[in-house]
Amino acid sequence: MPKDKSCVLVYNPISGHGHLDSWNLLIIRCFLRMNWCVIAVSPDVSSVARFFQKNDIDSSRDVFFIEFSSIEPRVRWSRIRSLIRRALEILHGHGENYYYKRPSSQVTPNMPLFVRCKKLALNLVMPSLYVLTKNLFEFGRRIYRGKRAGVSEAESERGFFDPTDFARRVNAALSKSPWKPQLIFNTYLDMYRTDSESWDCFKKINRWPWAGIRFMPGKAPIEEYMGLASLAGVCVLDDSKCISFQKQIPEKVFGYLPDITDDALPDEFGSLAVEIKQRASGRKIVFMGGSIGRQKNLTRWYELVTMLDPKSWFFVQVGEIHYGSLTVDDLVALEDALSTKPENLLIVREYLSDERYFNDVIRASDVIFAVYRDFCVSSNMLTKAAAFERPIVTAEGYLMAQRVQKYGIGVSVKQDDVESIYRGLLSVCENPPAKNCYEAYLKDFGVEAFESKLQSFVLKCLGAAKSSSKRYVG
Repeated sequence: MPKDKSCVLVYNPISGHGHLDSWNLLIIRCFLRMNWCVIAVSPDVSSVARFFQKNDIDSSRDVFFIEFSSIEPRVRWSRIRSLIRRALEILHGHGENYYYKRPSSQVTPNMPLFVRCKKLALNLVMPSLYVLTKNLFEFGRRIYRGKRAGVSEAESERGFFDPTDFARRVNAALSKSPWKPQLIFNTYLDMYRTDSESWDCFKKINRWPWAGIRFMPGKAPIEEYMGLASLAGVCVLDDSKCISFQKQIPEKVFGYLPDITDDALPDEFGSLAVEIKQRASGRKIVFMGGSIGRQKNLTRWYELVTMLDPKSWFFVQVGEIHYGSLTVDDLVALEDALSTKPENLLIVREYLSDERYFNDVIRASDVIFAVYRDFCVSSNMLTKAAAFERPIVTAEGYLMAQRVQKYGIGVSVKQDDVESIYRGLLSVCENPPAKNCYEAYLKDFGVEAFESKLQSFVLKCLGAAKSSSKRYVG
């Protein structure tokens, strides 16, 4: 690393879910454009490495990649448990296709012999596995609901990230890195445990100034880590909360970041986008996707599918489903949709690891459904809507609605009123936003705006760190 360059360690605690991998990549790219060197620590660095390779960018001088597996010689039970759950989710997903005898599970005469044999074997085995995994998930949910009441805060957050792992991984990574950072930057603070014991352990191990992003902050900055001397600052995606938090804790640095997105597209239309266009056959395509949990409002989404004329509307749902966070009504509606298989609905339940093909589906659509339930924070689905010039329908009364109204890139409707949602869809399809509305949004939520805000935040964090000491205890 050249002596005149600053260095940051970008720590990504989770990979393979939602849009966090693309955020990790965007943040690393921004630091590189700011002429920083980056130590990239992540469960899976392959997506970042692939990007540099694909775009012929020589990262060897300015990026040092470290994967969790290289600094954790022993696999912990929590990791094994996570892998088992993931395997069950995959079995559940594939088993569903065979249980309901969807087209992808059927044996056709033109199939090669090996594929036919494999399909026949899977048709025998997978339906039973689907029933087994379904019962296991239901049993787990009943146990969780039964034990939820009366548990301590620490016990209720067993699935959350352990701050001690964060500190230990950083120290282990730096023992391998040829560089020493001025700042540690955690790309996802939302899933960390909040109990004081966990952060006390972190305090004993950590010796570096650090900062991070909170995607879904509460009404007040009351997290345990806010009191640590080593924490330089926190970024949020809501400018009003940034101002409020700064007033509440003036000794910390709070920064606002625009909710940007990766808007890359494949060189050619992907097979999924082509299938959607063919199946829609001229009908209006309504897209809903991302990380699908309670907030996605599945109950109203499926009501909309059944209410609208199937000759005029086609619905597309793309993204990993988090069954444990769905309401009972959501689960009932989902199971009904999967069993009845409406002709005007396509459900893809996998996380698309290559965001270009996720974007490709949005480009193939006519309108975006983002009528999220009780969702009071930001979403980069607005930025995707602007990037691909697709009108978006959101739930009124929240931050997303405020931005939609300010820039005129869609409409807002009542989140529990299907008629209101339908009128919103009709409105944006009949009177789509003007091109300059999308351009204005991208000006404020594009990469340049993001880089400017990030650079300002980081420099303030470094200033705060230097004014106290070069290294912190806690």
